[in-house]
Amino acid sequence: MIKIFTRSSCGPCQTLKYWLKQKKIAYEEVDISASPYAMAPTIEVNGQVISGLNIPLLVRLIGANN
Repeated sequence: MIKIFTRSSCGPCQTLKYWLKQKKIAYEEVDISASPYAMAPTIEVNGQVISGLNIPLLVRLIGANN
């Protein structure tokens, strides 16, 4: 299960969502726009948290290298 924490004004968030859609990878999106303390993008993959847009680490965790 992939959960992404995003804001609509976040460029890296949009890039991440586009990448996931291109790879046909399902994800749950949580809008954090109302939270002044949250930093985006943050990604949670099977309980492991990735801060920032780290595609190489995401690929390793989910095996989406094609």
